[in-house]
Amino acid sequence: QENRLSVDTTQLPDNVDLEQTTQFVVPNRGAMVAARFNANIGYRVLVTVSDRNGKPLPFGALASNDETGQQSIVDEGGILYLSGISSKSQSWTVRWGNQADQQCQFAFSTPDSEPTTSVLQGTAQCH
Repeated sequence: QENRLSVDTTQLPDNVDLEQTTQFVVPNRGAMVAARFNANIGYRVLVTVSDRNGKPLPFGALASNDETGQQSIVDEGGILYLSGISSKSQSWTVRWGNQADQQCQFAFSTPDSEPTTSVLQGTAQCH
């Protein structure tokens, strides 16, 4: 019989995001089944990224963390939602095509002091 396992995210700390909150498992009779829920632990950040000319990056562009490989997609207005961000400087590459002029890089740092909000906000220019 298929069992549905879900995590109540309202009980998680503000700095934890789960990649998925529900899994379905089918244990054998009398067996226990382990389910792994991958978590991003760190800051949540909304960063508005503009190109060299100050225009928002294209909707649907793919941003990749140069160190961890974590990915996010650019929303309308050049906005990226990032989670699991550590307290050090982050370098990202954004691509929206295969040409050299269809990619750029930006970096940002989280504040040194403990944030007073669960989602940090900032801006960055992609070069």
